[in-house]
Amino acid sequence: MVDPTAEVRPDFAAEFYDNICTATGQPDVQIIDCLIQSWTVGHSRRVGKWNQQRDEEEQAITEAALARTAQVEEARYQQEVEAARSNSRHRRRNSR
Repeated sequence: MVDPTAEVRPDFAAEFYDNICTATGQPDVQIIDCLIQSWTVGHSRRVGKWNQQRDEEEQAITEAALARTAQVEEARYQQEVEAARSNSRHRRRNSR
């Protein structure tokens, strides 16, 4: 999805849109206002979806980082436990 926050509303008063005004037979101002309103609603929806997607991606990144941290901490703990067991066995052998 492309970032819609940088979108610029088209100039609906430009000649390019004259055919819409002509086809409807309504005053240009009414048609232009309707086009602006429609574009604005669509733009707001796109921005909302974009923001939601970014929030979900950031949440997933955060959760993945927390999971990695937990794995590293668990591995470190297991190494410490194994080292303590090894030291304990070594001490018992040497004390005999």
